[in-house]
Amino acid sequence: MRLKEFKGTKIRSNVMGIPITITKKVIGRAARCEVEGKFQWDLNKKTSSWIQTTYEALYKNNASNK
Repeated sequence: MRLKEFKGTKIRSNVMGIPITITKKVIGRAARCEVEGKFQWDLNKKTSSWIQTTYEALYKNNASNK
């Protein structure tokens, strides 16, 4: 089937005959941020401590800017 070897999660497409590959690294460069991070599954919005942490990170330790 002429598939390329799997080397990680990627989005592959073909635009006007030009092969395009989008990886986490490409998205990080475009957003001008690091590619590292954390992900929490099944987050309870009312009881999670991550909500306060997220607000502090986004609003520079000032959660009153909600």
